Amino acid sequence: MSFYKRIGFWVFIVIALLITIFVIKRAFNAVEVKTVTVKKQELMITVTATSTGTIKSDREIKVTAQRIGRISRLFIEEGDIVKPGSAIAEIDPDEASLNFKIAQASLEKAIAVAKEAEARLNRLNELKDKGYVSQTDIDSVFRERDVANAGVKEAKNSLALAKLNYDYSFVKSPIYGVITSRPVKIGETVAKGALIANIVSTEDLYIEAFIDEADVAKVKSGQDVNITMDAYPGRIFKGSVYMISPVVLGGKQETRTFEVRTRFREKGIVRKQGMSADIEIIIDSVKDALVVPSQTILERDGKKKVFLKDGSKARLVSVETGRFNWSYTEITSGLKEGDIIISNPDAAGLADDKRVEETKKPE
Repeated sequence: MSFYKRIGFWVFIVIALLITIFVIKRAFNAVEVKTVTVKKQELMITVTATSTGTIKSDREIKVTAQRIGRISRLFIEEGDIVKPGSAIAEIDPDEASLNFKIAQASLEKAIAVAKEAEARLNRLNELKDKGYVSQTDIDSVFRERDVANAGVKEAKNSLALAKLNYDYSFVKSPIYGVITSRPVKIGETVAKGALIANIVSTEDLYIEAFIDEADVAKVKSGQDVNITMDAYPGRIFKGSVYMISPVVLGGKQETRTFEVRTRFREKGIVRKQGMSADIEIIIDSVKDALVVPSQTILERDGKKKVFLKDGSKARLVSVETGRFNWSYTEITSGLKEGDIIISNPDAAGLADDKRVEETKKPE
C-alpha cells in the first residue's frame, strides 16, 4: 500500500470514528425542553375570523374654510394625529385682526354718540320743565337719540361679525383623528366652504373582520372580543361586537363569510385606519376545564398526542380533546391535573422515550 493510500485510509477511519462518537453522544445526551403543568382553569370558547381584520373608521370630518381669504400658515401634514383644538391653518389673521380693531373703534364711537344724545335729551327735558324749550326741540333730540342707539346696535353686530371672521381665521380640528388629506397650500386664496383638510376620527374606529357561515349563528352583539395587533406584539386588547351583517357582504359570496364589526374598549392606544388586527370572539366559557397550551398538541398517526415528562424521559401519550381557543385546548382524557408536559414539542431531537432536561421550572 502506497504512502498516500495509507494516509487516506487513516483519514477515513478518523472521520468514521468522529461520526460514530457524535451519533452515540447525541443518542445519550438529554434534549433541552421547556415544560408546563397541566391545570384546571376557566376556558373561554371563541370564534375567530377567517382572516386578519382591518381597522376602519365610520366617521370622517371635512374641515372647511369659514371665510374668504389667503392661507397664511399651515400646521399639519397628511398622516398627522390631531385632537380637538389642534391648529390646522390660518387664513389672513392680520387682515381680520385689523377689521376687528376698526369695528371695536366704531362701536366705541357709536356708544359715545349715543351717550351724548341721551345727555342732551335729559338737559332739554329739564329746560322744558322751566319753559325754556319747546316740545318740537325735544322730539328732534329724541329722534337723534334713537338714531344713535340704532347705530350702537349696528356697531355691535359689526363687531360680532368681525370677531367671528377673526376666529374663523384660525382653522382648528373639532375631533381626535388623523389627517387623511390636506389639499391646500400656503399662499392659496380660498373661498368660504373650501376644503382645508379631511380628518378620520380615531375615537370611532372599528375592526372589520369576516367569520365563517358555520359560526355566524354563535356570534351576538355585545359579546366580548380579544384583539391582537402587530403594532403591539404580546398585548391583548378588549373589545365588543357591535354589528353582525345579516347577509354576505364585501364580495364574499364565494367563501360564505359574514362581516362582523368590533369596537375597542381601551382608550389612549394609537390606532390608525388601515392597521391590521386579529379578533377572537368569546361566545361561551367552561369552568374548571383541564387545559394545556394548544401548541403542545401534536397530530401523529391520526391521533392527538402530547409529550409527557416522566422523570427524565419524554413519553408520547395519546389524548382526547374537547373545546378550545387560540391559546388553550381542553383535555378530556389522557392527562390529569398536575402532569408536566413538554411545551416545545418541536425541539430538535425530541422523540418518545428520549432523555430530556428542563431549561426552566414548570409554569
